[in-house]
Amino acid sequence: MLLARVHYKTLKVILPFCCLFLDQATKHLVLQHISYLPKNLFSGLNLIFLQNRGISFGIFNQSYGWHSWVLYAIILIVIFYVIYLLYKAQKKATMWGLSLIVGGALGNLLDRALYGGVIDFIDLYAYNYHWPAFNLADSFIFIGAVIYMIDSFKGTK
Repeated sequence: MLLARVHYKTLKVILPFCCLFLDQATKHLVLQHISYLPKNLFSGLNLIFLQNRGISFGIFNQSYGWHSWVLYAIILIVIFYVIYLLYKAQKKATMWGLSLIVGGALGNLLDRALYGGVIDFIDLYAYNYHWPAFNLADSFIFIGAVIYMIDSFKGTK
């Protein structure tokens, strides 16, 4: 496996950009084929198109003007802090978790810069209960946060 041959410290740089590329590639496909999107892939999964100008779950979705700049500044500060933590990371699991978080955050930040909001297209549901729409960047951030939290409870070796 290729990833097994790459030194884990090199992955600190490569993995966030791989996440960013995958996220942007899927969003590009959605934007290019928006009129052809199948609404229902199978029971429990729809492909849709939403543009979220706010933060998680559409909070502050109607904010424009200086609110957007404050949001961008906060996002940048958080990204730089996570990059700092990633730089200092010594354990592989910590590195994986933080790399996924950085890659996802960069993907959503790039959306905000290019489109004025985050492109969401995955709609998971069970019966009449829908999870808020999300994208691959959101998935990377969530998975990275779970890995980071689990690893932080393990302690150091």
